[in-house]
Amino acid sequence: MPKTINHEIHKEEILTRCLPLFADKGYASVSIREIGKELGISTGALYHYFATKEELFTSMVQNAVLRNSQEIHQLKNTSNEPEALAEYIAQNENHYFQMLLLAVDVKRHHLDSSELSALLVESWESYKRALNRFFMLEEDSEFGNTFLSYLVGALFLKDPKTSSSIHYWKERINSFSKISEESNILKSSALESVR
Repeated sequence: MPKTINHEIHKEEILTRCLPLFADKGYASVSIREIGKELGISTGALYHYFATKEELFTSMVQNAVLRNSQEIHQLKNTSNEPEALAEYIAQNENHYFQMLLLAVDVKRHHLDSSELSALLVESWESYKRALNRFFMLEEDSEFGNTFLSYLVGALFLKDPKTSSSIHYWKERINSFSKISEESNILKSSALESVR
């Protein structure tokens, strides 16, 4: 009896499984043939789902960002405490590091592609909105932007060999909270001195 394939699940699987390959080698260095070989899928099957490598890459990034945004939203439904966010980031640290590598690769080597540049901006905005919702702020608040910038820097600087992930992320998020509080105090003081 022929095997029944759920095409949506199969497509999702392809998108999830090719992320480490693109993160490791970079967008330009990976061919459709190589993706197929690495995933154990024929090139024809890949082209059945994606007309081009750029379409595959774009779908992969959009799929990951959407899934991450939904996870952050679900996390908010259970707790909007910074500690819960620290635990979530620690559990998904490798994934977010791979996403960071993809963004750096596009920024360094593919700025001439308006589609890939737009994908970076769209992805950043999605994460920013998800974080603003997590902290129960307006979607266009700059807090999400600032927090995301801080997280990207912390992710880039983290040494995976020396730090306990959960401890590291709790420290980083607590540090950010203190910085935010101090910044608000400074803003209030500056406004008071103007009045």
